[in-house]
Amino acid sequence: MRLKEALSVLSKSSPYSVSTLRKGQQPNEYKYKEYLYIEPQIAIDFERALNETPTNSILFLCGSSGDGKSEVLTRLYNKPEFQNVVFHLDATHGKTQHGTAVESLDELFDKQKKQQHKLAVGINIGMFQKFIKFGSDKHSDIKVLFSKFLENRHEKGYQIENAYFYDFESYPRLHFNKCGVKSEFVVSYLKNLTKECASNPFFELYLSEKQKESQIAYNFQVIGLPAFQNALVYLFGLIRLHDEQFLIPRLFVDFIYQIITTENDDGIIGNLFSRLDNQLSKKIVTQDPLQTSSELLDSFLLALATDSLDENTLKSINYLQKLTGCKLSRNNLVRFSWVLNKELGDLYPESDLNNLINNEVLESYCALYEILIKSEFNEEEADLLIGILEENLLADVANYVNRKVNTDVSGFVISRELKDYAICNKIEAEIDLDWLEQNKLTAPDIMPVRYLVNGEEPVTLNLDIKVFTLIKNIQHGYLPNSNLHNEYTKLEEFISELIAATSKAKEVRIIDKKAQGTFYAEAKKGRRGYTVFGDFK
Repeated sequence: MRLKEALSVLSKSSPYSVSTLRKGQQPNEYKYKEYLYIEPQIAIDFERALNETPTNSILFLCGSSGDGKSEVLTRLYNKPEFQNVVFHLDATHGKTQHGTAVESLDELFDKQKKQQHKLAVGINIGMFQKFIKFGSDKHSDIKVLFSKFLENRHEKGYQIENAYFYDFESYPRLHFNKCGVKSEFVVSYLKNLTKECASNPFFELYLSEKQKESQIAYNFQVIGLPAFQNALVYLFGLIRLHDEQFLIPRLFVDFIYQIITTENDDGIIGNLFSRLDNQLSKKIVTQDPLQTSSELLDSFLLALATDSLDENTLKSINYLQKLTGCKLSRNNLVRFSWVLNKELGDLYPESDLNNLINNEVLESYCALYEILIKSEFNEEEADLLIGILEENLLADVANYVNRKVNTDVSGFVISRELKDYAICNKIEAEIDLDWLEQNKLTAPDIMPVRYLVNGEEPVTLNLDIKVFTLIKNIQHGYLPNSNLHNEYTKLEEFISELIAATSKAKEVRIIDKKAQGTFYAEAKKGRRGYTVFGDFK
C-alpha cells in the first residue's frame, strides 16, 4: 500500500468518514483510522455519565455535523458494559426511508418512556428547535427539557430531571490566550500522524515514499514540523474569529488529506493557500498573510526580482526549498518564511526573510480576550487593557476622526464641519473597568467594551477581530471604506455615539481646517455660560 492510499481514510469521501454501529471484523484499511483516533474529553465525560446515571436517563451528545458524535457513540456501543443502553447515533435523519427525523425521535421517546431504559442520542443542535416546534404534544415534557438546555447551553454537562446534555461547543478545540491560538486537538493529531515509530502504520509508508523522493513524502515531512502545525492552528483561529468557521474534525482530517496529497508545484505550502474542495481551505485563502503589505515586504520582493539578495538570505531560501522538495514561487517563499519565522530567525538571523509578516493583531486581540473572561482584573491586567483599548485603539479612532484638520487637536474630536472650519468638542474617555469585570466574556467572537466619555456618558464598542484589525490598519495610515461592510458600519456607529457623548463638553474649539498649527476660537463653559477666546479678524 502507498502512503496516499493509507491517508485516504481521512478523506471526506472515505467510507470511514462517518461511523456506523459496527461489530466484528473490520477491513485492513480500518487500522489506519483506528491508529489516529484520540479520545476527546467529551467522550470521557459522556462515558462516565453513562455509567453513573440512573437506568431511565436520556443522555444527549450534541453538536454540529462532523463533530464526531457517531464515532463516540459507536465506540461506546461496542463496549460490553453498555449492552443495555439503547443508542441512536443520528437524530438528524429518519430511521425509515419515508419517516422524518422528528417522527423517529417521537418513536424513540415513546419506547423509552414505556420501557424506562437508558437512552444515548447523538443530535445536532438545530434538531432541538425542530422537535420543540414539530414534535408530538405527548412529549411536551421533553420539549420543556430541550428549551431549558438551550437557555443553559453554556453550562458543561447540563442536567435537568432525567436528561443530561453534553455539547461539543463546551469542549472547544481552539483556545485563545495572550500567546495567540492553541489547539491540543490539532497538535496531538498531527504528532500522532507523523510520529517516527514502528507502531505508526503511516511512518513505514512514509519511509518508502521518501526513498522515491515523492512530493507526498516531502509534504508529510513538513506537516510534522511543530512550526507548520502552529501556523495551521493560527489560521484556524483566524477563520474562527473572522468567519465563525469552527474546527470540525471531519473537515479537519479531510483538509489534512488534501494538503498532503494534492499535486502542486509549490508542494504543501502551495496547497495551504490554494482553494481546495474543503470548507476550511476556502476560508483560509481569505486570510492569506500576503494580504498585508509593508515596506519591509516590498523591499524584499524588489530585491528578489532584481537578484540583489545577500548570501544569508539566499542560504535561507535554499533551506526552505529543500524542506518542501520544490522550487517555491516568490509568494509561497514568503508564506513559508512566515510559517517558519522563528526557526529561520534562529538558523539565519541575518536573512531578509525574517519577520516580513507579523501576527501582532491576533495576539493583541487574544491577550484582551484572556483578560476579559475574568471577573476581576489585577493591576497588570488593568494596565494592559488601558494600554490597548485607551492609549492605542481609542487614540487611533480619534486620529481617524480628526484627519481633516492640519492642527494637532489631541484631547478633542471633530463634531461638525462648517465649510473651512471644524467644530471640535473636548473628549476625555476611559474604559469602564468595573463594567468589564461585571460583564465577563464567555466567547471570543464579540468583546463589548464600555467607555465613559467626559466622566459620565457611557459608550459601548462591540469589538470583534474585524473591527480590531480595521482600527489597527488605520494606525498604519489605512483609510477604511464602505467596501468593508460590517466592520466599517460598526466603526462609524461607534464614532457617531462617541461624538454624541461629547455634546455636553465644557470646552469647544473652532479649527481653521486649512491653517496648520492654529485654531480660530475656543469656548469654555463656566457657571455663567461659555467664554470665547480667539482671533476674530
